Amino acid sequence: MTLRLPTGRKVILQLWDTAGLERYRSLNKKFYSGAKAAIICFDLTKQVVLDDIEYWIDQVKEVTESSCSFMIVGTKSDLKINQSSVTVISEFCEENDVLFFQTSALTGVNVLECFSGLAERLMELNLLTPSAKKSFQIEPGHVSISYEHKTTPGSCCGC
Repeated sequence: MTLRLPTGRKVILQLWDTAGLERYRSLNKKFYSGAKAAIICFDLTKQVVLDDIEYWIDQVKEVTESSCSFMIVGTKSDLKINQSSVTVISEFCEENDVLFFQTSALTGVNVLECFSGLAERLMELNLLTPSAKKSFQIEPGHVSISYEHKTTPGSCCGC
């Protein structure tokens, strides 16, 4: 994913979706190694189990630097949300200095804010390389997210 700043400069974020499936858990730690940030998602329409969130944070912490930044993202905010889940996660995030966003892939609500919030956190924690930090200046409300999606004939995903 490329964040294009108002100055025209680009920051490239490499995103890996491990989907949390049991059958792939043995591979996950290879993806986490060296990560500067981790985004843990959950469905806002369901009851969240805090132990599950803590499990994923612990999994990432085992193989990343202690300075890895975490963000918890509640998805499907366009549907009827489970308010008790939001309360539990909000309190957990506040107590542990973890970012929390409620987003909707359907409507796009808070998707931009989610990634710009993560970028700002990485800047605050000096987790970007000096060259990236020098070119990575973000102003709230002034970041556009774009990506190139290349497909080949007969392919829906570019494989």
